[in-house]
Amino acid sequence: MGANPKISVGAADVVAMPTTKQGVKILHRQGQKPAVDLDVVELDRNNGGNTVEVVWTCDHPEKNFYVCFKDGRTPFNSLHYSNANNHSGTITKDAAGEYRYSVEIDGKVLDPTIIVKP
Repeated sequence: MGANPKISVGAADVVAMPTTKQGVKILHRQGQKPAVDLDVVELDRNNGGNTVEVVWTCDHPEKNFYVCFKDGRTPFNSLHYSNANNHSGTITKDAAGEYRYSVEIDGKVLDPTIIVKP
């Protein structure tokens, strides 16, 4: 046998799929409700949706924003996100349907939607 060991890969080995990012830009508008560049984000399990995470950013990086999913329902592992924790992670295995969430910046609130297609 040579100095280099052989590596075999069996059918039971799992290869992690790379995560892709779906950006949602929060638009700060002084004295008004914030806006987002995507009012509805659709994640389709049959079209790579299981490997997509949402990443929220603000067009004014110095502004603090908060994202909160409503009614205790979230397609992700957390109900709350912010500029300090802005990556959702991928959708949970049981997530399906429409999820409303709030985006708050400077005390003003907007309510966009995420839809997970089964």
